[in-house]
Amino acid sequence: MYDSEETSSILQDAFGDISASRIEEIHSAIDGHPYYLELLIESSDTKPELEIRDDVYYHIEQQYLKSLSEREETFLRQTSPLIELDAEICANVLEDFTRSEVRQTLESLREKAVIRELGRSGESGLLVYDVHHLFREFLYERTENTGTLHRAAFQYYAHKAFAEQDTSQMAPLQGFAYNTFAGIHLERIHGENPSPTELASEIDQLGFGPGERLNFVMGFAPYSPLDHHSRLLAPEIDRFHETFAAQDIDEDEEADYRIGLLYINLLRGQIRSRAPAEFETSAWEIYEFVLEEIQADEFTEHLDEPDGTALQDGLEILCRTMLYREATSEEEEGEQQRAVLDIFKNYGLDRGAARGFFTECRTFLDTLEENVDVETALESRVGSMIDEAGEDEMVRTSLVQMQDDLFWEILDAIGKFASHLADDSEWVIQFIENAGEELGRAENPVFAAMWYSLSVQLLSMFTADAEILSPLQRRFETYRNERAQYEQQLESPLIDADELDDGELEMPEFMDDIATTDSQPALLESGEEEKNEQSFEDEKSDSQ
Repeated sequence: MYDSEETSSILQDAFGDISASRIEEIHSAIDGHPYYLELLIESSDTKPELEIRDDVYYHIEQQYLKSLSEREETFLRQTSPLIELDAEICANVLEDFTRSEVRQTLESLREKAVIRELGRSGESGLLVYDVHHLFREFLYERTENTGTLHRAAFQYYAHKAFAEQDTSQMAPLQGFAYNTFAGIHLERIHGENPSPTELASEIDQLGFGPGERLNFVMGFAPYSPLDHHSRLLAPEIDRFHETFAAQDIDEDEEADYRIGLLYINLLRGQIRSRAPAEFETSAWEIYEFVLEEIQADEFTEHLDEPDGTALQDGLEILCRTMLYREATSEEEEGEQQRAVLDIFKNYGLDRGAARGFFTECRTFLDTLEENVDVETALESRVGSMIDEAGEDEMVRTSLVQMQDDLFWEILDAIGKFASHLADDSEWVIQFIENAGEELGRAENPVFAAMWYSLSVQLLSMFTADAEILSPLQRRFETYRNERAQYEQQLESPLIDADELDDGELEMPEFMDDIATTDSQPALLESGEEEKNEQSFEDEKSDSQ
């Protein structure tokens, strides 16, 4: 492809005094393609202000087609819905081309300058190509089964996105490129802002089991053609909730099952929270129902004391926190605050100490927001990425690069945040000590001990300065010793003092059991066996 200087030189040789603005317009229109530029000059009058006529484009397309075999033309027509081409996606979209034939055809088209090589995919290592957008539009308008082709492309990108999300520690970023393309192809099938039912019917064809389906939708929803992701997520989570609730379970799975139902219901409410879409059941109504379920359930029937009671109280705190966020009056807010503080009081954290601690936290966060506005910067960057992704000529290689750029920007932001803490650690230390003093007023020393343990762990990630860490370490040891004495009056403490190690604070055993359980029924992990045998990456037999 010609760059802008080469295009300028050729046009000036052909037309003499042609304006720079007109040269730039022509270069942009034909994307610097030598074949287009040559035919454009040959079919135009020799005058400075070159006019690009519709019949010129048609002439160019016909010249292109003359250079192609019938098989190559079929290949290009059936891949015209694709923004990018590589051997893998072409083999998955084209029904009557083997993978080896796909590779041969791509190489032949590259040699004829019909497609442009963009480089190699960072994920697969395959060469990636594109067709000049003008020629691709010409072919697309003359292709009959575009809906079927877009559906095949959606299914390919959906499975690729799910595979990345399922294995990545940064799923929302890693799935960005594939989810974006999947959303583009769905929009081509159903238009802008389709109904959730239409999208659900497309997702039905992916062959996911209930758990896999929900994981995919959670990652894909922000990129779907719907006007708001909650319109897709809410019915999908409702569907998963019905499937989860209807399963048969063994007696030893009862605790996991009940907890799972509660968490899924909390998720149903969270998706509806402050969403612009209207739902038959509001977030507040769901949270109230969950609260009633928590209070009515007896977790001690499934877990030994005191784990069962602690779990029940923890779930109630979580639910009341969500109700507080949905509150529309000070009276509703106050009711939830008082109930949460009453629960903490049962564990030796009185209202005065709790209120003092939360006040210190709010003051610190307000100060931090004034000095380090990382969230706004990242939101702006993500917004610009999504805008750029909507450009007509955006291809996955560009999206992957944008994704990598954002990853490093996040790491850079974290680094700046850490530097800010290290350079101005005095006010951070003051906050930790003030908040710790508030917790230290509580009857139960475990809260202050856990607070200083966590603070030492986090600060040690940013600095090794003994002058900063040693005072906090000594405070931790003081409260740990006080906790050991306090335990002597407890029959079965949730956390033992010797578990409060500054190197790694362990969670109560019942939480660890829940987090690592592998006893979930197979129904929620995978699709039907025969559907899972479908591979979107297997090579097609050359004998087809």
